[in-house]
Amino acid sequence: MGVTYLHARNEMVGARKGYGLTGYGAAFDKKVSKVSALEQATIVDEEGWDGQKQSEAYQQYLTETAVRERQQPYSSAAVLAYIATGKIEGLTFITLSPHDFEAGKLLVEEAGGKVDLFRRSGTEYVESRFDVVASNGIIHDRLLEVSGKKREK
Repeated sequence: MGVTYLHARNEMVGARKGYGLTGYGAAFDKKVSKVSALEQATIVDEEGWDGQKQSEAYQQYLTETAVRERQQPYSSAAVLAYIATGKIEGLTFITLSPHDFEAGKLLVEEAGGKVDLFRRSGTEYVESRFDVVASNGIIHDRLLEVSGKKREK
């Protein structure tokens, strides 16, 4: 089970594996958005707490092509809840701990989106830190491609 409270919107969004989304507060979609082109998507691009940055090529792509928020005033769980409820289409985060993303990951997956986790290398907390790429699922492969992330086979 995962639950996230979105204070700024006075909404609570929750999910239980296999049961979809539920929520309280303002009306929201219980599915991810249907935006199908990365160039029309809203993407949150967050740097790591340890100063790690996204690749220059990815940052340039987002600057020139996609709509993007550079700074994020919410927690990673809240941003994942925004994907789950169709308010934004994707995110790329660097160096998150499982307690930062597990509830939101469940929300996104139960709403029909996708989340990929990539172990961090070269950081002090390699075993407990991940890069996270999440989306509405429709733009996921393209977001992975432009962010330079590759799934392990």
